[in-house]
Amino acid sequence: MHFFRTIFASAALSMAAISASADDAWTTFVNDTTQRQGASYCAEMNLETGQFFCVEIACAPGAPLAMEFSHQAGRWEDVLMTEFRINGRSMGRYDFTRVEGSGYALYTSQEAATDMQLQAMLRNGVTAEIAIGSRVIELSLSGSSRAIREATAACTY
Repeated sequence: MHFFRTIFASAALSMAAISASADDAWTTFVNDTTQRQGASYCAEMNLETGQFFCVEIACAPGAPLAMEFSHQAGRWEDVLMTEFRINGRSMGRYDFTRVEGSGYALYTSQEAATDMQLQAMLRNGVTAEIAIGSRVIELSLSGSSRAIREATAACTY
């Protein structure tokens, strides 16, 4: 369990460094401590309140690809039913399960990460939304093609 907390804490530090001001484009990362690597995008980042919402498609060395949401904006359920919409089209619903974060909430779904149609649309789409209950979070897909392609090439399925 300590190993996973270390990974998630390191991911949070990487995410904070990547997303100091809500990214305009997807970026790639490699965590120097854990060697975890992937693609990320922060849709929300409020430096005054510390609230954020970020998405990652990533893996640790030898581990399967996962899609993750991290956020600091109040308590959500332990399992989130999400719907992805890309270019206004529903791409499906996925459960994201809460795992231990370090002072923030972290949710993960291998099903969403390995859905090849969802990956293709995230790489090639223009607009995207993630609906979590009544909340809709808009994502830019700028830079997603290169970033997601690099992340998925480095991870196993």
